[in-house]
Amino acid sequence: MFFGQMPEVWKEDGVSKILTFSIYEGVFGKLKNRLGMILGRISLLLRFQHAETGL
Repeated sequence: MFFGQMPEVWKEDGVSKILTFSIYEGVFGKLKNRLGMILGRISLLLRFQHAETGL
């Protein structure tokens, strides 16, 4: 077997791994963005409460 040739099983397995990775990356990327938005809102509320009680 030469390095440039891959068996069909390896080709299909590689494609499925790439597709799986891209799907997981998309899901976790969205979760990370949402988590950042939630934490940003909480910190904004905490700052507002701190400023309100300081008056």
